Amino acid sequence: MKIISRSSGCFRGVAVVLLSLMISCSTSVNDSKSVPTVTASVVAGSITLTTATCIGIISSDGGSAVTARGVCWNTSSGPTLSNTHTSDGTGVGSFTSALTGLSMNTTYCIRAYATNSAGTSYGPNVSFTTLGYPVLTTAAVSSITMSSAVSGGTITSDGGSAVTARGVCWNTSSGPTLSNTHTSDGTGVGSFTSALTGLSM
Repeated sequence: MKIISRSSGCFRGVAVVLLSLMISCSTSVNDSKSVPTVTASVVAGSITLTTATCIGIISSDGGSAVTARGVCWNTSSGPTLSNTHTSDGTGVGSFTSALTGLSMNTTYCIRAYATNSAGTSYGPNVSFTTLGYPVLTTAAVSSITMSSAVSGGTITSDGGSAVTARGVCWNTSSGPTLSNTHTSDGTGVGSFTSALTGLSM
């Protein structure tokens, strides 16, 4: 009886060791998770005065589901979630982000991000500049008659986007706009001449 009791004790000891090894292996597997891999942050080309469209690519979830993703942006390098950012769903793969509320003629840095249970990771830095208004001056008025005059202007910068219309607006009150009478004098930067006609004497 005493021999059987000692043998049973050995078996119990082996069982405890095996159980301990199983728990240790299980803990090791659970601790192998890492942050997602974000491989790209791309400006898709739809840049306006105050908006832009960007694409992010998440190639790996790091062993844990991606619960948040999007794009961070700032006027300095290395934007994070503490800066302005979008929220664009979950999971791996590519996604599109719409950046809004930007300032015109401003350079921004962006980074795509992805979050899982292990933390947040970011893609590479990418920069772009929002569009601005064209820069121009109005030429002095000359060759004035009872019903006509000559003016024009010089456009020194297109603001980052091609000038598709140019000319001179006029009215009898200050600050004429395109809602008033105006000429159409071609496209592009540089100097142009405008013939103002149909004026009242």
